[in-house]
Amino acid sequence: MARGLWRCWVAKNGVDVWTARIEIARGEWADLTQAEYEAAGHAPPFWDLPLEADYMESLRMNPIESRIIETEMKIMPGFVILMIILGGAAAALFTAYTFFNLNR
Repeated sequence: MARGLWRCWVAKNGVDVWTARIEIARGEWADLTQAEYEAAGHAPPFWDLPLEADYMESLRMNPIESRIIETEMKIMPGFVILMIILGGAAAALFTAYTFFNLNR
């Protein structure tokens, strides 16, 4: 059975019409008007279909990747500060070691 993918506005003969894109079979799609979609009884219901832009965005960003990016954005500022502190400490130790070894 065909399944609905998204809905969008399409201009037909100068009139905007709600249209649904359905997948008939793997790799085979068709566009139906809202009335045709509802009359055929496809799932999910027409108004539950995501808008085309939202559907395309969901394909681009899967949930695992988005969580990883969110986590990285939360952790990164603290990580940068930690690296600055550790780098400063390493530079101070290197300077102190060099200074005391040259003055022996």
